[in-house]
Amino acid sequence: PERRAIGGDRIDLGLPATQNALIDVAIASGKPVIVVLVCGSAILVEGWHDRVGAILQTFYSGMEGGTALAKLLFGDVSPGGKLPFTVAKRAEDYPFFDRDADAITYDLWHGYTKCDRDTVEPRYGFGHGLSYTSFAYRALKARVANGAIEASVAVTNTGTCTAGEVVQLYIGPPGRDVERQAKLLKAFERVILLPGETRVVRLSLTLDTLRWRDAATHSWKLESGTYRVMAGGSSVALIETSVTV
Repeated sequence: PERRAIGGDRIDLGLPATQNALIDVAIASGKPVIVVLVCGSAILVEGWHDRVGAILQTFYSGMEGGTALAKLLFGDVSPGGKLPFTVAKRAEDYPFFDRDADAITYDLWHGYTKCDRDTVEPRYGFGHGLSYTSFAYRALKARVANGAIEASVAVTNTGTCTAGEVVQLYIGPPGRDVERQAKLLKAFERVILLPGETRVVRLSLTLDTLRWRDAATHSWKLESGTYRVMAGGSSVALIETSVTV
């Protein structure tokens, strides 16, 4: 009998063989190919990602999804979404998964935190997302004031069309008191920029959000030292500065 998928409805992180074959046939036609993924989680794209013009991750977009897709493909609207997960190059780059397990513990190490710890380069990092323009980041500044880290960064639309960008702020703790993630997303803001427009985006987070839980004392502690402050358009495209807490 067929094995029941207790932990999900997929047994492979790639597309079914028939769909991969369809992509191959479309590419062989010599015409431009855009792959539209309709799914709820990450899909491995190895074997064809570099042979197509674009990949759109649409999730489950509902009854107006077709209209939205047409507006994106014909350029009426610029794509502006960002991946809420990491797309790996290999299934082995994700945490171990047992479909038959009643419970499993991943602790801190999943998604981009696992890639950082294992020094694994993802295919598309957490927060990745392209549009019909490009953005440049510069002049990242950060300070500690009023019980918070306050950061600012200049973002410029360096392309030829109006589009939105999600500016992401990551913090990397000293990690001396206890092993911690190399960085974590702590704030973000969407901005709409005209071609050539530059805007200074200001983001802040309270120091309390940087605390870690000490299981021995059942208390939350704020580690002192140098914190990395990073800003950019994804978890793998960042500029960096630092502050002392």
